Amino acid sequence: MKQFKSAVFSQQELMTFRKWTNKPYAVFNSLKRIIKIAFLNVAYSLLALGTATSFAQEDSLRIDKKMELEEIEIISAVEPLVFSQQARLVNLISRQTILQSAQQDIAGILSNQRALDIRQRGGLGIQSDISFRASSFDQVLILLNGIPLSDAQTGHFSLNIPLVSNAIERIEILEGSAARIYGANAFAGAVNIVTQPSEKNQLQISGESGQNAYYGFGTSANFSINRNRTFLSYQKSGSDGYMENTDFKMNNIFLHSQWIANKFTVDFLFGAQQKEFGANGFYSAKYPLQYEYNNAYNGNANLNFGNQFVSRISLFWRRHQDQWVLTRENPSIYQNFHQTDTYGFKSNHRFTSNLGKTQIGTEIKSESIWSTSLGESQTELKPVPWNGEFNFSHYFQRSNASVFIDHQLNISSKFHAAFGFLINWNSDYNDNLTIYPGLDLSYSINPNLKIIASINQAMRLPTFTDLYYSGPANLGNAELLPEKAASLEFGLKYQKSNIQIDAVYFSRFGKDVIDWVWLEDIGKWQTQNIIEQRVSGLETGIIYSPYKSTINNLFFNYTYIDVLLKEIPYLTKYTSTHLKHQLNLGGTFKIMPNLFAGFSVSYRDRVGIYQTYNFENQEYQDESYKAVILAIAKLQYKHKYFTLFADGLNLFDQKYFEYGILQSGKWLKAGVKINIEYNKK
Repeated sequence: MKQFKSAVFSQQELMTFRKWTNKPYAVFNSLKRIIKIAFLNVAYSLLALGTATSFAQEDSLRIDKKMELEEIEIISAVEPLVFSQQARLVNLISRQTILQSAQQDIAGILSNQRALDIRQRGGLGIQSDISFRASSFDQVLILLNGIPLSDAQTGHFSLNIPLVSNAIERIEILEGSAARIYGANAFAGAVNIVTQPSEKNQLQISGESGQNAYYGFGTSANFSINRNRTFLSYQKSGSDGYMENTDFKMNNIFLHSQWIANKFTVDFLFGAQQKEFGANGFYSAKYPLQYEYNNAYNGNANLNFGNQFVSRISLFWRRHQDQWVLTRENPSIYQNFHQTDTYGFKSNHRFTSNLGKTQIGTEIKSESIWSTSLGESQTELKPVPWNGEFNFSHYFQRSNASVFIDHQLNISSKFHAAFGFLINWNSDYNDNLTIYPGLDLSYSINPNLKIIASINQAMRLPTFTDLYYSGPANLGNAELLPEKAASLEFGLKYQKSNIQIDAVYFSRFGKDVIDWVWLEDIGKWQTQNIIEQRVSGLETGIIYSPYKSTINNLFFNYTYIDVLLKEIPYLTKYTSTHLKHQLNLGGTFKIMPNLFAGFSVSYRDRVGIYQTYNFENQEYQDESYKAVILAIAKLQYKHKYFTLFADGLNLFDQKYFEYGILQSGKWLKAGVKINIEYNKK
């Protein structure tokens, strides 16, 4: 048979700008007020209309943290995303935080964000699911530089992103429904990963190894020649696994090239990822020898132009190939092949007038799948591209188009409002137009304290797996309806100097929510629309960044979630297995010159039960989730030309399960990064 070839320590930093450039492509390309700026040595775009924002310096692990929030408005032609941060919770993970994290995969970097539930099936993020506020993994929209990457086959693949961590400039996390900005499938929240080539000419070579025969090495180069900036990277990693059939191999290639002219910029991105891994019990505890091969490719081209009227035009494409084997020792028993393609057009336009700030956007995309099992049966077969011995026998295609309008205005010096709506059309649902409105409000009690409130509607289309999958332990449902939700938020945000505190009550009312329900009579999981679901809870967070201290920053956050179902199935995979209590705390420290340490501790109390399989009695058994305390840490010595680091995951060696799969125990690794700068300007 032919086969494929083959932890976050701080949440946000509040920064002081100390130097900036007057080049036409500088970060602030629309300044509406007098600004106090001292020094800024990076020129990257940031969210418009922001309050708490973060920039990170590539060459420093210590940054002054202070911003006079009411003095600045930023509108960048490079970055198309506009949030009303004055009335929504938008968490930013800076480049500095990412580089200090003990976990360099995207799932690991996100793992200590509040209200965010990262559930992994294999070690080191080889396959990870992400959920917001008790959502399913399909209900979170993943974007790369504003371009949607969520997988139409299944959300299990949404984090299969051909990307290395040192390419990431920041990660933006919007909690709550975001349809009126991001479109369909931003049901419970959205995660936008932002990359940006640097002005530096730099080469980095890295290598690391650790327990469970883990290895990783890679190289990246950043070129800055005249008006062109290009970042190119390659990374390879693998492990024998922490238990039987959890081994993996992975390769990543990523390219981001940018041409900066006087009146426009052009971006081109391409990424490719190949990985194969032992999938012990991934989709059923009865089958411990499952194996999977994944290929992921994505590319997009973007044109950014305008000053008063700012526009971004994008063309995008994503392909994902999946081969799943029930028993790796004998693939002929049962296996599936899938190839999903998504391509489309997206535009964002925004402008400022006497009436406020307006953003108008469109998105048109096609999603299709060729498969041996998903979709509608075809009379003409198509060869599987990576294995000519097999043919695709099923195909399905759907189109989606949306238009959104969002308007933001200051009703008074203290009262801010943002409102708009999404109009969506999908070819698979009777060609009907649906409208999803939203409203965000904030009131400033004083310069440091604000009341925020919002109400937003959203929807999610069923994935191809939801609709069509049929296998030994799972059964799809072609009659599924789209999910719908209305999300409410109300809370307080306090921000002064080097401390930020917020507390929010949230509630999400879901209708026709999709989940896998256990059917005892046939012994399989089947997708069904659960009539109604209400998710409500509280979350609070504190970020403290003292000045001139050995402590760089400290953070604490806590989330409480309660889920009510109108009709409660006996056993579901996701809607009744959320984190009821989640507490994260940690920080980063400067031990001595060039020596830095970081840690985080997380308490996770998950409700519900999971299934294991008793091979002796040949029957499934139900087990209750138990609370667990997880700790990670990183130590690094930073020199001008190299960085030495040591990471530790699950330092308390806790035994715990996700989806019925035993997770890895303590995992230690160490490595070195060599930095070479050349042709300095």
